[in-house]
Formats: sequence, structure tokens, C-alpha cells
Amino acid sequence: MGFTRERGDSLSVANAPFTAIDKSESELPIWKDPENVSFLKDILKYLLIAGIVAFLYLKVIQPTLKTMFPPPESDKPVAGEGEGGLFGAGGISGGAEEGEEGATVHIDHFAVKVQKARDIADKDPKAIANMIKDWMGVNGN
Repeated sequence: MGFTRERGDSLSVANAPFTAIDKSESELPIWKDPENVSFLKDILKYLLIAGIVAFLYLKVIQPTLKTMFPPPESDKPVAGEGEGGLFGAGGISGGAEEGEEGATVHIDHFAVKVQKARDIADKDPKAIANMIKDWMGVNGN
């Protein structure tokens, strides 16, 4: 496996000069360059995804969260020291210290609901009696 003249092996060398590629002829504008076009497509894809996520957050998720968890109403007066609440007690009893207004608001909402239930019971005691019968299962359960 080598070069042998007796076998008729021959070697020919060809010389060809290298030609420089002229970039000015093949240079494409920025918007037609395939690398730039694919890069722009990737950027647009990510911007579209970000836009959809922003739309969903601002138009769907945030309003839903606002309706599920409304901000506390601060315009209602809160029963504080020296003022009588619905039960005649000043402030809160049972676990709240001075300066904790969140517990006061929660108890006041409960007190309002209890007062509404009492008003309904005073107006229509039969309806309340029927409701309690249904709860207790007296009608055949």
C-alpha cells in the first residue's frame, strides 16, 4: 500500500489560488438576514407570551382576587374604648390587645350578623322555628 512506479501509480499536483469572497456582494439587509429573522421571531414569541400572561393577570386574576378578598372598609366607625358596641361592651373582649383593630372589625361584623338574625327572629318567629326543625331533622329524618 504505497506509491510504486512499477505498478503505474502516479501523483499529480494541481495548484489553484484561493479567492476571497467579496462580502459586499452577498451582504443582506438586516431584515432579510436569516439569523436576524429567527432572532426576531424568538423575541416576538416571548413578547406574545408575556402579553398574554399580563392580560390574564390584569383582566382575569386580579379582579377575581379583588372580589374574593375585598379590602377592609375603613369608613365605618369601630367600637373603641368608652364607646358602647352592640352588646354594650367597650372595645373587644377575649384575646385582642390595644392597637389591634383587625379583631375589632371582625367581631363587629359578627355582631351585625347576629343583630340581623335577631331582627328576623322578632319579625317572623315561625320561619325561624321551621328552619331549626329542618336543621334538627324533626320532619321525618
